[in-house]
Order: sequence, then structure tokens, then C-alpha cells
Amino acid sequence: AVVSTQSTGMDFGLSFSLNIDQDGYPDFITTAGLKVMFHNFYEPALIDEYGMALAPGTENFISLSYERIRNLESPYGNCTKDTTLPFGNYSVSGCERMCFTMALKEECGCTSYYLP
Repeated sequence: AVVSTQSTGMDFGLSFSLNIDQDGYPDFITTAGLKVMFHNFYEPALIDEYGMALAPGTENFISLSYERIRNLESPYGNCTKDTTLPFGNYSVSGCERMCFTMALKEECGCTSYYLP
């Protein structure tokens, strides 16, 4: 479900508590916590690159903002009307991932198993 608000500040944002069940971790795990990431529905969740690490037993306040960029086609730039990518609709992070994949494929002739 999509939830939205027109107000700002702590009292109007998303609030939740998580139990990471640290006592249930195997003995060989020496760290605890979680990573969170907020992203546009159409962007890939690149948690390794953009995720925020949160420590257990802490209260965290995260501010979010949304910026929409409209790139122009020729003669103003190199953009196209084709907004589809192997990762879904166009996004900066999806475009970066596609460029990384293409460079990896060109350099070594392979890609990671989770990349197209």
C-alpha cells in the first residue's frame, strides 16, 4: 500500500520498531544490525551501494527527499525517449548498473549471475 503525507517532521513520518533477534545469531557471526534503503519503486534496490547500516539498540532518524530530473533529447544532450532498461524503467542507479555491466562484459566477457 502506498502511504503519503503532506506534512513534514518527526510526527508525520514513518515509524517502526524491528527485532533483529541478536540472541538467535550463530556464534560465528560477530556483528549485528541491519541495512535499510529507501528507493523509488522503479529503481533497483542497490542495498550494497546505497543502504544505510543501523546498529541494534539505537534510535535512528532518516530524512528523505525526492528529486525528479528530466533530461532533454538532442540537440541538448544524448538522451533518448527509450526509457526501458534491463533493470526496468529508467533511473540513475539502473543506468549506472547497466553501464557497469556493459563495461564488465566488454573487459572480461562475463557478468555476475544476477546481471543481465
